[in-house]
Amino acid sequence: MRKILLYLVVFILCGCGAGVLVYPEHSRISEIRDGSRFYNNAIVQIHGFSVLRFEAHFICESLRDIDSASDGNCLVLEPSLQDGVLSELGPALYHNKEVVLVGVFNKDGGGRKGSISPLRVKVVGTHDKGDPPPPPPEPSANNSFKPTPLRGAA
Repeated sequence: MRKILLYLVVFILCGCGAGVLVYPEHSRISEIRDGSRFYNNAIVQIHGFSVLRFEAHFICESLRDIDSASDGNCLVLEPSLQDGVLSELGPALYHNKEVVLVGVFNKDGGGRKGSISPLRVKVVGTHDKGDPPPPPPEPSANNSFKPTPLRGAA
């Protein structure tokens, strides 16, 4: 009887560790893009280089991929919902940063290239491969919109 109780106590105590928070395994962007059906809507952890290009945020596997003429091993960064509110993705937030990112992968996002919605981001370094777009011109008399009247001016 004592043996049974001892086994029962050990079994219960071992089962208490089942609620431990499990972090996603580190994955490479190329792995995620190649196995997009498996990783779709999964929480993944990636290490990469983020940049703002062509009015979109990207995270690439290497600095070479940022300048690649092809899609390379890059994913589009998309805002994520956190507590019912869209997370901030300001132009300078991840621009020219080396990051470790935990997020949700979407195989159909980013114009079919794949996208990731960051849940947690840790900046681990910087780089200089990105170039943010120039700011819009200041309004002036030379470039302001002047509508034509709907009825004749006569």
